Amino acid sequence: IGAYAAHRGFKALLAGLTFIHEEEDQRGFVGFNLMALFVLVAAFVLLAVASALFLFFRLMASALDLRPLAGLSWFFSEWTWASVGVTLAMTLIYRYAMSRKPTPWYPSLIGGVSASLLCLFASWASAFYVERVVSLGATYGSVAAIIVFLIWLSWNVNAVFFGGALATETEIALAEQAKFRGGSAKS
Repeated sequence: IGAYAAHRGFKALLAGLTFIHEEEDQRGFVGFNLMALFVLVAAFVLLAVASALFLFFRLMASALDLRPLAGLSWFFSEWTWASVGVTLAMTLIYRYAMSRKPTPWYPSLIGGVSASLLCLFASWASAFYVERVVSLGATYGSVAAIIVFLIWLSWNVNAVFFGGALATETEIALAEQAKFRGGSAKS
């Protein structure tokens, strides 16, 4: 059930990004479902590999008492590696899965960085709200947790779509700029 729901979620994500990209020649039914399945599997594999590497390096550093980067606490932070992972994942999704023709790297990276920053801000804002603003207690805690999770999820989905829109608009602007440069060079 979880795999089916995840596949449906990735299909919805790709459908939204394809709609934002306004592609005329879209994928067919089978191609679209296969792309959603591929993105889902790739996301789980990347998440598993990144988590295993992060855990391995933390365990090895702890077991061997290695501290080569002792002054760089940000390097061992989950937030650092989460932001790098989200940026990489979003850049690859914007590059290869948003349309049939791969989006250029620069617009994909701009969209990936912006989506990552917005997702991290949404996570920070949700954590700040739960930790510092409201005391939920035993009575409302479980209900409030669901509401905060849904708000966080909504913000992150909007961040992903904003990154896709920014990547699309950057791609259009670069194409217009190249066309303008090519037109003025011929004159």
